[in-house]
Amino acid sequence: MQDLAQTPVEGLLGIAAQLPQLAACYLLLAESTRLASSHVNIGKRYVFDLRRTRDAKGLPDEAVMSGKVDSTGIRESFLDELKRGRRNHRLTAFERTPRPALAAQLGVPPAPPLEEIIQLAPANSFHG
Repeated sequence: MQDLAQTPVEGLLGIAAQLPQLAACYLLLAESTRLASSHVNIGKRYVFDLRRTRDAKGLPDEAVMSGKVDSTGIRESFLDELKRGRRNHRLTAFERTPRPALAAQLGVPPAPPLEEIIQLAPANSFHG
């Protein structure tokens, strides 16, 4: 198999045109990685970092949920390993290609503008 890491961007786009399944797989992995990374970062901020702060102050672990594992029961070090694995695979070479170009080759419609997806209520509309 060709070493994708050494392939120029034009070559990667050519490979994606010949093997659209490969481009689709890369795009799926890339979005999965973004979502998983968000999960890891939220876990670090709201579970693991808080645990380290409590440990430094000599406070006991929370009775409701231990800060030694994420809410899923996974250790922080294992979450970090998963994150690295999602970012370091053979298709990582496609990171150098413009995602819109890959999506266009697959016929994926462009993402709608954020304001069409999320509508924020005016600040004065909250009562409480």
